[in-house]
Amino acid sequence: MTMLAFLLAVSADTCRFDLPLEVRRNPDAVIMAAPLTSKGAVDSIGAYTGWLFIGPGVVVPEHDHGDDEEMLFVICGGSRFRVGDQEIALVPGASIRIPRRTRHAAIIGPEGLVAVQVYRGGTPGLRYFTWDVLPPAKPK
Repeated sequence: MTMLAFLLAVSADTCRFDLPLEVRRNPDAVIMAAPLTSKGAVDSIGAYTGWLFIGPGVVVPEHDHGDDEEMLFVICGGSRFRVGDQEIALVPGASIRIPRRTRHAAIIGPEGLVAVQVYRGGTPGLRYFTWDVLPPAKPK
């Protein structure tokens, strides 16, 4: 079983699952990230990988990442994603590559979005290290 198939099976019915992650929240509290790459590794190898969590109905305004390339691998939830002139429905199991200097935007669906995010170049991922770390969830 591939890792993606395993993650899809674990999260098939919901976007709620417990992982031992250091989750960080942006100041607007609508996007959270859990870096899987250390800040030092981003600086030295020029790449970032992490979990991305975006709340239901969030509109991600059009932007680009300069010389960095972005890839998303959707685990659960979904969005309508626009890359350049093309609109794409991102659903669980889908992936997308956004070339460098390419304008893109998204409207997140009613279930929110959970994805693995990769930046080649890494610079955009550095912003997550400036966000507040959420306290760990209490064991149930």
